Amino acid sequence: MSKNFIIHNYLNFKAPSNSEFKKSLLEKISNSELKLGGFSLNKYLVQKIKAFVTTKKGEAIFSENESENVQKIVEQNLNKAMKILENKNTVHVYLIPTLNRFSIEKMDGIMGFCAAKNAIHLYIHPECNFQVHLIETLIHEYNHTVFFQSHNWMTVKEGLVAEGLAEHFRMELVGGKRAKWTEVFDKKESKIWLEKIKPILNSENQEDYNNVFTNFDEDPFPLWSGYTIGYYLVEEYRKKNKLSWDELMRLDAEILVDRVL
Repeated sequence: MSKNFIIHNYLNFKAPSNSEFKKSLLEKISNSELKLGGFSLNKYLVQKIKAFVTTKKGEAIFSENESENVQKIVEQNLNKAMKILENKNTVHVYLIPTLNRFSIEKMDGIMGFCAAKNAIHLYIHPECNFQVHLIETLIHEYNHTVFFQSHNWMTVKEGLVAEGLAEHFRMELVGGKRAKWTEVFDKKESKIWLEKIKPILNSENQEDYNNVFTNFDEDPFPLWSGYTIGYYLVEEYRKKNKLSWDELMRLDAEILVDRVL
């Protein structure tokens, strides 16, 4: 069976300057086989490139050999994930280099984004542990692409389920420690915070979503609350319901959360 993914590898990319690096990279991704790299609007892609891509005078961040090595790791582990959980679409994976300090200081050298049901963006720092954090992030984001096939992923509630499923899938498939963003508080505290976010569970407001998942001001909720709550929600549901991964990915988020509550 032929592989059901396409790798867009820009890790060995270089340009005359930092500004030209970002500009050229943006153009390449925008005009790739998957328009805008899978993002629904150009502004979303622009935001990601501007926020997360940093270089050193536009120089290549990865050597050709390093670039090829990373791609092999991605290919091997995508094949592994697809054997367990099929994506009916051809998945496009964008390997994007960065020297962003936030990525190495806070995110283990790798930032992943699922742009659509067939698109994953990985911003990779050369100090990233490719055999651990790259693989973990890739598998997590791949699970999101499958989630997107059955869900709109518009509400806070859907976000809790999506993040919980992705982290449990990652741990089951490749092992490793729990991600730090799922350990913000323990299970008992998780229930307390879940009660506090109940009024906005069905909210599609972006500010509400950000407050629950990625609010670095930690007000009104601790940073990464949604990831931790989602982890415990899925853990609790799976203890009581023995479903396959295919069944879990199609399960209505409303059903999963309500049965745990």
